[in-house]
Amino acid sequence: MNYSANDSIIMLVDSNLVLLYGDVKLTSGDIVLTAERVVYNTKTSEVCAFGTQDSLGNWIGRPVFTQDGSNFTQNELCYNIRTEKGFSRHAVTQEGELIFHAEQSKRHPSNELHIRNGKFTTCDAEKPHF
Repeated sequence: MNYSANDSIIMLVDSNLVLLYGDVKLTSGDIVLTAERVVYNTKTSEVCAFGTQDSLGNWIGRPVFTQDGSNFTQNELCYNIRTEKGFSRHAVTQEGELIFHAEQSKRHPSNELHIRNGKFTTCDAEKPHF
């Protein structure tokens, strides 16, 4: 696991945590994760990434998970590098003109996804009109 952050990196040795702030980038094999804030548990290999909202409600640094050329943007993501299981909230991805939204999604090592409150649309608004 390689990681970098523009603001700060804090290592909490007793709890096996690495806290990364500001334009964070993590890479592991073919996985790239970027976000505003990341908590990495070195013992369990779990990464939790978060964006933040400014005073107007605009998102800054929403987590973007990239693997095999596919990008997934979400508000919050937890992913275990070792087991390849993950959970995200408010995920969005685009394939061609089709945009997929998922309120909650779980990823399994087999690449199988379980989705709650998903939507397929061609509307690129954050809250699709159709």
